[in-house]
Amino acid sequence: MVTKIRSRLFKLIGILGIAFTIGTILLPLVRTPQTMVLTGPTAQYGQSETTLSGYFIPPVAADTRLTLVITGYSPSSLYLSVFPTVEGGLEPVGSPVFIVRNFSNPLVRLSFVSQTVQSYGIYVVSGNRTQFVIAVDGNWSGFYVLRGYTAEGLFIALGGFLGYSYFRTWEKRAALEEQARKEAAPGTPAAPTM
Repeated sequence: MVTKIRSRLFKLIGILGIAFTIGTILLPLVRTPQTMVLTGPTAQYGQSETTLSGYFIPPVAADTRLTLVITGYSPSSLYLSVFPTVEGGLEPVGSPVFIVRNFSNPLVRLSFVSQTVQSYGIYVVSGNRTQFVIAVDGNWSGFYVLRGYTAEGLFIALGGFLGYSYFRTWEKRAALEEQARKEAAPGTPAAPTM
């Protein structure tokens, strides 16, 4: 008796690959309320005491509010700008939404309504390498990072179905060979020929 474990396993892998691929296409389109906490500074600017930090906010839903809360910094040491970006990067497209300089309150809250489905970038220049924390509230997909894995999902699906095809053919051939051996065994009557 030829087992069909390998073909079933590869069939399952192929089906999971298709499901994963569909997920990488559809899930990044589902936008729900999200909160992102960003800390900095992230990169020193040359040999100076100034640091430049850049953060990407995935595409937010149209007509929804995006709120930033900035805290944990030294007074009058941050310059912050928020601007629309190309999808997936920090390249600005259009004029900044906010440019805020030298704020000194212990907690600063900024908010605006996104007119269209748009991704945003945040640049923070911090003098004297001052640390900061930014909380961003908005309505975007928590699965945005999956959109970069569509090719991998297709590869898994293709590999799964190729493996399924190979092992299914192998199992059929093995079953035929096993049947032929049984028929050719001594004491087994031969099938009549015409």
